[in-house]
Amino acid sequence: MTLIRRPRNEIALVLAALLCAIPFGARAWEGSYTESFDSKQFCDLVHTSAVWDTVQGEIRLPDFELVLQGECDTPGSAQDVAIAGNCAFVADGMAGLQALDVTQPKSPTPLGGVSTGGNVFGLDLRGDVAYLSDLDLGLVVVDVSDPETLAVVGQTATYATPRDVIVRGDYAYVADYGSGVTVIDVSDPAAPSVVGFETDCQEAYSLDAAGSLVFVAGRSLGLQIVDVSDPAAPTIVGECATPEEAYGVSVYGDRAYVVGFESGWPKPQCFLEVFDISNPARPTSVGRSESVGYPYEVAVDGIHAYVADALAGVKTYDLSAPDPELESSLTLPPWPVGLELWGAHVFVADSSYGVAVVSVAEETTPHRDGDVDTPSGAFGIDSSGDYVFVGDQQSGLQVIDMSDPSNPVVAGSTSLPGRAYGVAVEGNYVYVANAGFGLQIVDVTDPTSPMHVSGADSPNFAYDVVVDGRHAYVADGNSGLQVYDVSDPLAPAFAGSVDTPGTAYAVFVSGDYVYVGDRFEGMKVVDVSDPAQPVLVGGCDVPYDARGIVVEGDYAFVADAGSGLLVIDVSDPTDPFYVGGYGTSGGDDVVLTGDRAFLTAGFNGVFAVDVGDPTALVPAGSAATDDWAYGIVARGDYVIVAANAAGLHTIQVYQRKFESVRNVVQSLPVVETQSGILSVVLATTQSDSIHWDVSGDGGLHWTHVEPNGSEFALAHPGSSLVWRGLLRYDRAMASPSCSQLEITYYTEGTDVPSDDSAPRSFSLRQNVPNPFNPTTRIAYEVPPAGGKMAIRIYDVSGRLVRTLVEGDRPPGRGELVWDGRDETGRPVASGVYLCRMDAPGFSERRRMVLIK
Repeated sequence: MTLIRRPRNEIALVLAALLCAIPFGARAWEGSYTESFDSKQFCDLVHTSAVWDTVQGEIRLPDFELVLQGECDTPGSAQDVAIAGNCAFVADGMAGLQALDVTQPKSPTPLGGVSTGGNVFGLDLRGDVAYLSDLDLGLVVVDVSDPETLAVVGQTATYATPRDVIVRGDYAYVADYGSGVTVIDVSDPAAPSVVGFETDCQEAYSLDAAGSLVFVAGRSLGLQIVDVSDPAAPTIVGECATPEEAYGVSVYGDRAYVVGFESGWPKPQCFLEVFDISNPARPTSVGRSESVGYPYEVAVDGIHAYVADALAGVKTYDLSAPDPELESSLTLPPWPVGLELWGAHVFVADSSYGVAVVSVAEETTPHRDGDVDTPSGAFGIDSSGDYVFVGDQQSGLQVIDMSDPSNPVVAGSTSLPGRAYGVAVEGNYVYVANAGFGLQIVDVTDPTSPMHVSGADSPNFAYDVVVDGRHAYVADGNSGLQVYDVSDPLAPAFAGSVDTPGTAYAVFVSGDYVYVGDRFEGMKVVDVSDPAQPVLVGGCDVPYDARGIVVEGDYAFVADAGSGLLVIDVSDPTDPFYVGGYGTSGGDDVVLTGDRAFLTAGFNGVFAVDVGDPTALVPAGSAATDDWAYGIVARGDYVIVAANAAGLHTIQVYQRKFESVRNVVQSLPVVETQSGILSVVLATTQSDSIHWDVSGDGGLHWTHVEPNGSEFALAHPGSSLVWRGLLRYDRAMASPSCSQLEITYYTEGTDVPSDDSAPRSFSLRQNVPNPFNPTTRIAYEVPPAGGKMAIRIYDVSGRLVRTLVEGDRPPGRGELVWDGRDETGRPVASGVYLCRMDAPGFSERRRMVLIK
């Protein structure tokens, strides 16, 4: 059969009419081409910039690449780094503590420094105070309120060699190598004093803390967990050895991430191990990755782990699988040993050089990526690990699984006696400001089955809560700030209070100060160095109504209901003053990640603001919400917003960096014909988003084709078939790839085969489309003699799902349609299915993927 040639704009219509009017076996001649990417026979090397991997048999984006953005030499031997506001503070060995201006991360600039007279190895920041672990002197306390004029204000000796320090509330915990964990009272930073120690952690090298627990990387001892609920008598409650020496530890949610290595020649063996710490008495290894290097420190954002490796520089790991997957590494000057994650950057301390700034993501315009409804009105929010915890007003505490940010799922819930507003997570407990019923505490050891375990009434209306060390601080409406001792979460006890002039609505803790959003009375500052006797020491008016507060370094960022985002200088907490702002028509809550602030603004959604220069804020985009946007929390590449009756929205604000020009895969001509190729059908086995184009004239003109089994007429028919794929990066954690591509093509009638090209044997073709939803077409061939045959669908366990045809069939080509239902007519679940054709002396099967 020959098609009548018509003008090209009529070809598609004529072809479609003919294909609908004639039986399958008599239609215009078709052929097919299948690419499994296991060789580069048809790879156009000149035009292919993405990865054509013949080992894995797939095409994909190039591996994620870290980018070195800035460097700054320091006078000493940089061992650790911490960020506060626009300043980076460096534990710089014999040179003491150094301060760098990082307003422009590409150009960190020295501000000032102070020598301790010893050898500074680690540091932690709390408000305007830096706590240093000094190998020679013990714990050294430095006032950093003026980064250009740092001043040592306190010091106390420890019993051995302090390697690391972390501060929670009134106590500093020191990894005192050779002696264990030393607990130091720093309620008066000018007079720190040792109050307790745990000597069984002999090889304590680094540590992290969550709630009343301190997690120790103990060289040959592995992971050790210390209960410090009684600071005078810290006690090991759990431990788990590692095969190699453990050097660094980071806690995120119910996971502890430990790095270390075993020295070897010619290359050392290193590891990143993941421990389940939901039961601190029995930490359990649940994942592990091994490579080569000397890792000393690890930081985690819930989606990725970043490792300072003295041999390999900076490494990034994908934490979405049980075993962390090494994604990328960036070689840096000789000996990186410490790092700090700061928004889209990692600051790296290199003991032989100074500080390097590495870009690990790029800022993107905020956009919605996922939603989940909650029963009532989502209000307060906090996160830990893979979970977000929501105060859902009339429906208590809701637990949301965020392991897939584009598809959040309610994982568990528990009712509470009053309206659930503010939420704070600490260790295995969630603390809820429960309006009318004070502070309520929920055990989330099993996040899918949260249990309400205790509570403490308050005088008025609890709106917000934050936990720091042993104490919970509650914004209690007309009763001001209420303080509770929660060292035993099962028995919270009132510790102290102070009234504020207005209605205490929001609360944030930084060092010895609590910052209170005091509705209609501005922001108030409370000294809680003695939590039993909090004292109102300062305040700053705002134009309307302070509803959310975050303090970073010398600045408080305030969400003001009438004017938007305000910036208040709190370098002197007793005399805060307004320095800048960004106007919106509202402000309810604010979160800071790196040099970006994200503000919820009622019905106006979420605003991103660049706060690199706090005195000159710059808008950086916005995203709409479906209802009034209240609470907000940052997690990895996302901010999560509590949007009242609309539940939660996940909003992407960063994306993993890749070179956008390296995302094309193109073929050489895969089919050459003597007549024109008129149309094609594309079927692929792929993940995420790929834009496909097909050319019939060797790549001169392209037609976009969807891999959905539909037939697409080529705008410029020709005799040379070429395809290309553009691998797009649409969302965080996306991994566009393809492992199989099949093109079925239709030509003009000059290529219609003679009778001797009819099928000579049984044959089963790959279904089109694949993946599919809800229907797919299955073509087959029967030899001239005809015969008995059957085509059946099975699941991966071998169970029969559906018989499509069984019995005698005439010779020729035929086609069946499976509608994704079983023998009873019920739709089957998403998954992999096998289509099998059986005939005398013949059996063939094809893999099919149903995606709903």
